[in-house]
Amino acid sequence: MGAQHLAAFGRALGELHAPDPDPERGRAQLAGMAHRLRAVRRRHREVVPASVGPLPGGGTFAALPGDRIPDLIAVADHLSPGGLDVRFALLADLSLDGLARRAGP
Repeated sequence: MGAQHLAAFGRALGELHAPDPDPERGRAQLAGMAHRLRAVRRRHREVVPASVGPLPGGGTFAALPGDRIPDLIAVADHLSPGGLDVRFALLADLSLDGLARRAGP
């Protein structure tokens, strides 16, 4: 990563802020942070390749390895309809559901 990418990455990170933790609103806070991160990444598209790299096969679900991510492949039909905002919200909810399950009751 060159100096130009590092500078852009620093500017993008400078736009993020984390709220003070509130256990009663933890899930809502995490969802809000995910949406803010997405907004920053959309404003600073030059940092996306440096931070995450491209998806295989141009990003289609058919190109993803089903044996490695069966849960994502199982919900792929639900991710296809709707726009990017709908898909992002669904993926954020699925991610938070998974974190909650791992954390336990």
